[in-house]
Amino acid sequence: MSSFVPCKKNDAAGYIFYVSLIDQSNTKLFKANPTLATGDVKLSIDGAAFNNLGTLPTVAPAAGVAVKVTLSQAETNGDNLYVVFSDAAGAEWCDLAINLQTAANHLDDLATASSLATVQTGVTAIQTSTSTLGTGTVVVIAPITTASIITLFAGDDYSVTDGRQIDWVDPGSDWPALTGTIAVKFFRPNFNQTPTLNAAGSIITIGPPLGKVRLQLTAAQTALLVDSSYNYQVIATLASGRVVTLVSSICNMGTGSSQ
Repeated sequence: MSSFVPCKKNDAAGYIFYVSLIDQSNTKLFKANPTLATGDVKLSIDGAAFNNLGTLPTVAPAAGVAVKVTLSQAETNGDNLYVVFSDAAGAEWCDLAINLQTAANHLDDLATASSLATVQTGVTAIQTSTSTLGTGTVVVIAPITTASIITLFAGDDYSVTDGRQIDWVDPGSDWPALTGTIAVKFFRPNFNQTPTLNAAGSIITIGPPLGKVRLQLTAAQTALLVDSSYNYQVIATLASGRVVTLVSSICNMGTGSSQ
C-alpha cells in the first residue's frame, strides 16, 4: 500500500489519518472507545463553511483509543483541510482541531521509474543544448588518463623528447580549425579565479577533423602543482581573437621527484 505522506490534494485515494481524543473526566488520559455521532466531526476546506465528513470516523481497533479518520477525494481538494472534533453530546471527550496542508504528490510518487526517466530525459536535453566543450579525448603518454582525466607527478618533466608529452585529440569535428594559440590552465578546486599554472601548449594538427594539441611541461612547472588534484582547461585563442575551451577536466597529482 502506498503511503499518505503528505496529504495529496484531490487524491483519488482520499486520505486516512488517526487521532486520539482526550477524556473529559480525566484529561491526562485518552478516551477509550469514544462515542462518535453525526455532527461530531466537521471539515472546512480553505476557510469555507464546515460540513460533516462523508464518512463518520470510527474507533480502530475496536474499544481502543485510536480513531480512524477517512477523507474522500472531494474532501482533499484544497490547500488547507481544517478538521474539527466537537462532542455534540458534550460529556465524553474534549474538542480537537487539526489542519492538514496538502501537496501535489506523495513521497512515494517522487522516485518512480517513470519520473526518474523523465528527469534523465531533461538532463540529457540540457547537456545536449548547453555543451560547448566538444568530445575531445585525451591521449596522454604520461600516466593514466580516463575521460580526459590526467595524472601528473610534481617535479617531473613531460617532454616529447622522452615520449611523455600530453596530447589532446578531437576524434570528430567538434573543435574549430586551430589557427591561433593554446593555453593550458590548472586551477585549485574552488579557487578558480587565478590559475596555479598557466602553460603554453602547441597546435599539432589544425583540423577539423582530428584536431590535436600538445602540452610539454618542465620539472619547474610541475613542481608548482603541490595539491592532490586540480581542475584544468585547454583553451584555444583563435586567429580571429575568439576564445574556445576545448577540454575541461581533472588533473590528479602523484608524488614526483620534487616531493
